Amino acid sequence: MLPVLLGASAVSLLTVRVFLVCIPLIFGYTAGHMLLAIPHITSDAHAHIKTSAVMLGRKNTIKVAATLFGAMFVVFLAEVVCGLYPWEAIICLFPAPLIFLRLALALKEEGKEAFKILQILFLSVILLLLGALCLSV
Repeated sequence: MLPVLLGASAVSLLTVRVFLVCIPLIFGYTAGHMLLAIPHITSDAHAHIKTSAVMLGRKNTIKVAATLFGAMFVVFLAEVVCGLYPWEAIICLFPAPLIFLRLALALKEEGKEAFKILQILFLSVILLLLGALCLSV
């Protein structure tokens, strides 16, 4: 997705705006992808599949995902302040405390059950961001 957006942004100024508006989605998708790989760490490690979760380990993967989620929310807030998103899109920040609370709990918990609520929160944020993206373009 990123190479396509970079190539398209060289064509016109409208696509530059679209690229800037999509940056929070890139951070969010990356963080979500890393979190979705955590429940499968042991099976991936036994099969010698090198995912980011296997290479970083469980706790470091959660910390990197939390950093990416934080970057997503900071960039999104900056884009709202700069006028790339309408002010009504600030509703996308409401799930942020729940996500960070759940990530903190996931650091302590083991197993697949720790990530079910986190996956629902992740999907809600992505859907909210996609809705805000539709409002801004």
